[in-house]
Amino acid sequence: MHSRFPFMILVSILVSLTLFSPALLCAQPPLRFAPLPMVSEQMLKHDFEAFSDFLAQQSNHPVQLVLKKNYRKLIDDLLSDNIDLAYLGPLPFVLLTEKDPNIVPIVRFVDKTGQSTYTCCLASFRGDRINLDNDRPLLVSLTQPYSTCGYLMTEVLLQRHDYHLEDGSYIFSGNHSESALDVLRGTTQVAGLKTTIAEKYHHLGLTVLEESAPLPGFVLIA
Repeated sequence: MHSRFPFMILVSILVSLTLFSPALLCAQPPLRFAPLPMVSEQMLKHDFEAFSDFLAQQSNHPVQLVLKKNYRKLIDDLLSDNIDLAYLGPLPFVLLTEKDPNIVPIVRFVDKTGQSTYTCCLASFRGDRINLDNDRPLLVSLTQPYSTCGYLMTEVLLQRHDYHLEDGSYIFSGNHSESALDVLRGTTQVAGLKTTIAEKYHHLGLTVLEESAPLPGFVLIA
């Protein structure tokens, strides 16, 4: 989550978190909060430890940061009440609420510029000179199946160039950072990932080839 967590949050909503959610009041402490595994566990811990403390202060309830490696496991744990709060992107949120409409968004996140949207992109190593209109077939690295920037948006972006993921080969790298690194290692030719994360690897030669329209941003759900 290279845009970092935002502090432009409706504090009054967080303060009333336990008031509006009786189920949380009855749960054994602490509240279990899990962010999407978009980057490595070390980076997730760095990015979200302070936010977990902030949630605890504002809700007057202990909060435990829970780190998951898999989007599907995170969704399953929310459905089975093994997680109380989560930081979710649009596709995981839709998949989750289709199965349990009682799970609701509490806060919409914004980045440090005040934007509540984000974009996905296709990126490659500058030295490979990848041309999406001509290079066939392509080996693509994706994040995870349930990631918005994974199969879903990568396929949408490739279709702009009359190409489909199934026309070539693809792998799931595990998270956005690993998707970028697989390109830089030479494992794949193109990566599908969040644009702000791709930009973090620009100095290593990663270049954005195609970018999506703005997508709905991330939410805190309970």
